[in-house]
Parts: sequence; C-alpha cells; structure tokens
Amino acid sequence: MDNAQTSMLGERLIRELKSAWRDTETYITSGAYMRCSEGTHEEVLNRVTNNGVYINKNPMMTVNDCKVSTSKIDGDKAFEKLQKNIDGNLYSFGFCRSDKHPAFERGKNEPPTNFGGIPDYDVDSGVEIATKFIYPCIPEFIASLNAPTSGGSSGPQWQNGSKTVMIDGVPALTSKSCLTCLKGGQITFLTNGMDMPPLDFVKHYVK
Repeated sequence: MDNAQTSMLGERLIRELKSAWRDTETYITSGAYMRCSEGTHEEVLNRVTNNGVYINKNPMMTVNDCKVSTSKIDGDKAFEKLQKNIDGNLYSFGFCRSDKHPAFERGKNEPPTNFGGIPDYDVDSGVEIATKFIYPCIPEFIASLNAPTSGGSSGPQWQNGSKTVMIDGVPALTSKSCLTCLKGGQITFLTNGMDMPPLDFVKHYVK
C-alpha cells in the first residue's frame, strides 16, 4: 500500500472525534479540520486574509470562507502536499469516491490510472477495494440558496452560520455549518480550530 491509501481518514477516527465533540455549538477558527462525506482525507480550513477578529489568538472564520485554492492539484499528492501558493481557504479532500466525479465514467473505458485513479482502501480493516477506483478531489461547491449576505457574496457559502455573530456583516462560521459539493459530498467539521487535533492529522502536514 502507498501512503495515499494508508493515510486515509477512517470511520473509526471520525466516530471518535464526533463522540468527543462538544454538545454545544462552537465557533470555527482558522486551522479547523474538515471532512467530506465522499472524500478520503481530512482538510484544514485556512484564513486567506486577516479580518482582525480572534478567539484565543485564532482568526475567526465566516460563511464566506469556502474558496478553493487555484493552485494546481499535484496528482495523487493532493492529500499530503500543499502547493507553495495556496490562495484559498481549502485545497482538496484527497480522493473522491463519488460516481459523479468526471473521471468515474471515463475510468470504465480507459485505465483509471490515466486520470490519477487508485484503488479505494478501508484504512480501518487494511483491505484494498480493488474493484472500486477513486480519483483526485477538486472541490466545487454549490452556490448558497440563501440571500447574499451584506458582505456581498452571492457564490458558494457555508450553510448554518451564526444567527447572532457577524464579522463585517457576514455570519460567523460554527461547528454546525456545512457545505455541499457538486459531486454530492457533504463537508462538515471534525475540529473547531481551537482544540488539539489528532496526531494523525498533524503528521500529514509536517513533511
């Protein structure tokens, strides 16, 4: 197995993080870890520009903070290696398991490896799923159905932002916020940016 498979986010760890999650809603700051229901790896939410609002020295995030970096996805290394010029709030959730991925149908008639495909893998059981190929994730979020905020954004936004706390007229992001990808994935939070992340997550980004 290569590192792309063995470093995948397992259901066991997801359940552990959810069981440890606070019952009360919390705000989200830069450095929070997220997951996509169709993705294989966790991702970090970054703050591109400083809004001057902090919790315990951590920049607070808003519902507008869902810009995908324009940096080129480096094939099957997107899960572990960020490009030098990250200009968005997030980058990639590793590999996409959705049959709505544009490479899914093409991979039925051509070698999946032509499109960066690798066999899926169950990290909890250590079993490779050789009959199912997955492809590099490039997130594309569905535009918000809500009316544009006073921040002026009419594009994709996190849903379920704070109803009481605004930052420059834009709702603050909370642990209950979520995003939807055009490929069917649901993006939710695993940590809030203030809690200590699992060691497995840190290892992926200290290379």
